[in-house]
Amino acid sequence: MPDDAYIYLRIAANIGSGQGWLYNVGELTNPATSPIYTIVLTVVGLVFGYSSAALAVSYGIPLYALVVAQYVAWRRDGRVEAIVITAGTAFGARLLQSFGMETSLLMALVSFTALAYQHNGDSFRTGVFAGLTALTRPEGIILMGLIGACHLMLRRQIAWRSALVTVAFLLSWVVISWLYFGTVVPHTAEVKSLQRRMSPWINEPDFFHAFILQSRWLIFTIPLVAIGLWLTVRRLFRNDTFPALCVGFGLVQVLGYQLMDAPGAYFWYFEPGDFATNLAIMMALVWFGALVRRRLSLPQTAYVGAMFLMIPFVKEMSFDPIKRFPPNEYRHSGEYKAVAAWLRANSQPADAFAATEIGYLGWYSKQPVLDINGLVHRRSLPGLRQRNLHWWWDEGERPRYVVVHRPPWDGEPGHTGTWPAQISAEFASQYHKVFEYEGMEVFERNSAS
Repeated sequence: MPDDAYIYLRIAANIGSGQGWLYNVGELTNPATSPIYTIVLTVVGLVFGYSSAALAVSYGIPLYALVVAQYVAWRRDGRVEAIVITAGTAFGARLLQSFGMETSLLMALVSFTALAYQHNGDSFRTGVFAGLTALTRPEGIILMGLIGACHLMLRRQIAWRSALVTVAFLLSWVVISWLYFGTVVPHTAEVKSLQRRMSPWINEPDFFHAFILQSRWLIFTIPLVAIGLWLTVRRLFRNDTFPALCVGFGLVQVLGYQLMDAPGAYFWYFEPGDFATNLAIMMALVWFGALVRRRLSLPQTAYVGAMFLMIPFVKEMSFDPIKRFPPNEYRHSGEYKAVAAWLRANSQPADAFAATEIGYLGWYSKQPVLDINGLVHRRSLPGLRQRNLHWWWDEGERPRYVVVHRPPWDGEPGHTGTWPAQISAEFASQYHKVFEYEGMEVFERNSAS
């Protein structure tokens, strides 16, 4: 599971135990980009207990729902065609790689919203699904815009019913967030909007190029996607809006993230675009298969066999080929668990530690966390706006422990690009190493400091 999944889990566990919607007990900050996923995870945790199993269930149920929504939407084209398209979209590599995150919930809600509009048009049901989508991730509001554009173009009417319900959902959360946190925008969204101008994110390609570079076979990927887009537009003008909404959502999200200069380091950000292009590619495969079947008069058995054999080859030419799915654990997860166990065994309840990746470390240690990247601290914003990753040291914060990778990552003490030599020397004079495990080191504050 990605490190960020355990950030959600700790927030949900705090809510479920009555501590409140927060990461560190006593520090009121909203570090959850997805309100709906946080609520789902909280409820699941109350039933199954707060553990990685709760993350698995919270991810798995929406994944199954996504399979159902896609199959129902495409069943009218034929059972084989529906299975082929569903398999190629609902089991994309990026989607599976995002295990434990809100990604499956987002794509399931996008699909159910598109299905609701296909069947019910501008309606209360469409608005409910669109509102839930908008509260699952901020870019979810794109879907309501696409519904409004489709309704205006095809029906010459404003989709006011769906829009009113969606706005009601959003306003309700705005009021709750303002009264509870004192801010409307999730803190993680504010911080990540700044990261593209900081190291190491500043050295990475922009979002669009990072998205395009996922493909190993652009010479095949782009024509396949183009055929799928042509089929999508053709269906749209025949009043089949489902593929247009699903594909349009992903493509507009990629464009929006590029315009907002979002960092490309979080691979689950690519999933809406990957899902859209996978859907377009699978539509191209089904179209081509039907064309060959008619021309060669293939029997049903040969047609079914050929279609299923083609899925892995076509997927290899997509933007998220299955080879990108990691066969091993998340990076450093074993080391993080070992360090977290040591921290928990050698700390008092109020002893905080600083780290750059806090999901695994925070969950398994159960200790207060000082997040060097500032994702769970509103007080980090002034420093981060100045591209200062040692903001906490400048403010005089000296947690008992500091966890450092070997060699140090950006933002960690000793990193020459983000920590000036003078303050790295200050750190070395005030802390000493007390534990190391493979590529991780733990430093403890000197008693005199």
